[in-house]
Amino acid sequence: MLNLVIFDFPFGGPFGAEMAAAFAPLAAEIDKQPGLIWKVWTEKRGENAAGGVYLFADAAAADDFIKLHSARLESLGVKDVAINRHDVNEQLSAITNASLSRD
Repeated sequence: MLNLVIFDFPFGGPFGAEMAAAFAPLAAEIDKQPGLIWKVWTEKRGENAAGGVYLFADAAAADDFIKLHSARLESLGVKDVAINRHDVNEQLSAITNASLSRD
């Protein structure tokens, strides 16, 4: 079953195009994560927060990434990370045009 993972955490910047330039190497690394279908990068400039929404092929891939990314954030000194993991109802998501594949 597909799994959706949401990370939210305090982040002081950079944001926008500067964030894209600074984190392009990390994005390329995350893209190689086994079982990752896609990631949406999120930012809340006015609240000094950032995160991401990830879709994984299964719970095992999601769990592996949660461990890896949690350790990565901790090593960078990021605290107060909120992580939510959800199973995806693929049938209902298809009705509402969710993109559930890499294509």
